[in-house]
Amino acid sequence: MTQKTFPESTINLVKRASDPNTALNQNWIKANRKKYHGRWVALQGDRLLADASSSAELLKRIDLKDGKVKFITAIY
Repeated sequence: MTQKTFPESTINLVKRASDPNTALNQNWIKANRKKYHGRWVALQGDRLLADASSSAELLKRIDLKDGKVKFITAIY
């Protein structure tokens, strides 16, 4: 059996600042999980931007060109 050798690769780790919206998003989901079960939601911090029955429908309802970070997920 011939052993293959692969070239050594370099991995650069970049440390990013934590996003303060992460905890707000998680808290919103915990508080609203039952109400939005089975729906797709777009959040910005602790604010619901839109909800829909599919990801395609949700993406049509929100402005992705405004440069603001949005958290998009399905609620289960």
